[in-house]
Amino acid sequence: MTDSQVESAEQQKEVCTYDYGNSNVTEILGETTMPGSRIVSGLEFKTHNAKVFDFLTLLPEGYSLEKRQSLGTSFIDAVKKKLVHSEDRLVEGGFAPFFSQPGAFLELLHELGHIDSIENAIKARNPKSDQERESIAEELMKTEDERDAWAYAVKMLRKLRAEGINLEPELDSEAKIAQSVHLGGHRTLEKRKEPDFVPHKPSENVTKFLKENPNADWKQALNFVLDNYPQVVKGELVWILEGGAAVYLLNTARADNPDDVDIVTKSEPMAKDFTNTLTFNVDTTDLWCRFRRLEPSDRITNLLFSHHSPVDFMGRKVEVLDSVALTASKTIPWQGFAPQRQKDKTDIVLLSAPQDEVKELVTELTRK
Repeated sequence: MTDSQVESAEQQKEVCTYDYGNSNVTEILGETTMPGSRIVSGLEFKTHNAKVFDFLTLLPEGYSLEKRQSLGTSFIDAVKKKLVHSEDRLVEGGFAPFFSQPGAFLELLHELGHIDSIENAIKARNPKSDQERESIAEELMKTEDERDAWAYAVKMLRKLRAEGINLEPELDSEAKIAQSVHLGGHRTLEKRKEPDFVPHKPSENVTKFLKENPNADWKQALNFVLDNYPQVVKGELVWILEGGAAVYLLNTARADNPDDVDIVTKSEPMAKDFTNTLTFNVDTTDLWCRFRRLEPSDRITNLLFSHHSPVDFMGRKVEVLDSVALTASKTIPWQGFAPQRQKDKTDIVLLSAPQDEVKELVTELTRK
């Protein structure tokens, strides 16, 4: 880029700031791509404790974010690799500036869910040219699954919260998130002139537990899972505890108490039972891979489920990912977080896994 081009780009730059709950958002607008539409070159979310996160780090390679002078909802263009948000979004009671009310970031995460699904489907078809890729993308955009995309958004929201990045500080309960998901989904289907939106919901049993225990801690949550979902079915291990709770049970010297229960499962029905909840994070092995930008496969499933240890939990036996697999999991960054988190570094020290075994497992998990 020449000096004059750099100067021109700087002249086009516009910095917009918004209050968002108890946090702040800074949006940096760059070049104009078409009348009324501009590239977003930065979208920084600053928490109440001054932690800064750039939303653009969540975009897959090659994708861009744009702001368009229009009314309505966000959308994606997987052919041109764009995520577009409107200047004003439809909320209860009418239109309002995009970042003026809760739910804006959840809406953007929902669009990321569409991108993730489409890009994984494109990769599975292995297009031989850009033209073939664009043709597949155009076809897939006609059959987007709104319910799956909203479930992805809620899962991503809770993962970010675990990192100390609460993109939706005012959506502070299961009920508020459920309402935001329903409103967002209804707007999308209304635009398409389709029937009312009914999002994926947790099973009746899970819903009842959450209603009766709105402030359940991780121990209550894990007991609920153990009471209702056997780990071994017909001699086969179907789910394993992972994350902070697994680290804590392997080494109770862990200073930070787990916030929730993280589980990886072979059972899609089990994962669906816990969809759109914050207390439980139940991922299929397919989604576990996708959040780490790994290629899902039976090989990875078998690798994960060959690394488990039985531990005591309040007098009950529970299988957790062993120290080698947990360390490997915390070594492979999940999307958007290439720098390793401090708590992951602390957990890795606590786990004290043999480094040669960890290195070997990471190599196997990331092998193409």
